[in-house]
Amino acid sequence: MKYKFDSKRFETLVLEGAREAFAAAKQDHPEKKMYAFGLYSDDDAMTLVAIANSEEALAEKMSKRPPEEFIEYPTQADYYRLCLNEWNHDAKSAKIEEASAMLLERFDQVKGGSIWKWRRFRNKVFETCIRSLETLIAEGVFGTEADRQNMFIHFALPDTMDTKLLIQAARRLNSSELADRYRRMV
Repeated sequence: MKYKFDSKRFETLVLEGAREAFAAAKQDHPEKKMYAFGLYSDDDAMTLVAIANSEEALAEKMSKRPPEEFIEYPTQADYYRLCLNEWNHDAKSAKIEEASAMLLERFDQVKGGSIWKWRRFRNKVFETCIRSLETLIAEGVFGTEADRQNMFIHFALPDTMDTKLLIQAARRLNSSELADRYRRMV
């Protein structure tokens, strides 16, 4: 049976799921100050996951590192702050899980097909994720303009070598200062 990917359903799930996931992260850790939220996929667009981090989790992680690490590698502190591989708070959402299941089903159906069709599809998936985060920013989900100066919003592909895509996403989603710090860290 041929699987028809429902793009509109996927877009709705990503937008509502990201909103739900950020709210869940804050609700699950009410005593913590969330400074980061992200969506990430893999380079093949087979999965989608939401994650967040707090100032407290960052401080704990950095306290376990030797101080000389931060002197020898000046961008190391930004690595722990801005790299979602180092973030600690899962941001659960049934809608994000459903969107992820849609991606995996689509991948299983088309693997071995045209690489160009797949790349167009994956680029649309990534753009949908970034646009959803932009919508939530515009709605004030991640705070006021002043709050946003220190709130890092991220779309990432931890297994990619395409740093250009990641840097462009950081620029679209963050203050110029945070985007520049991310660019230097990548």
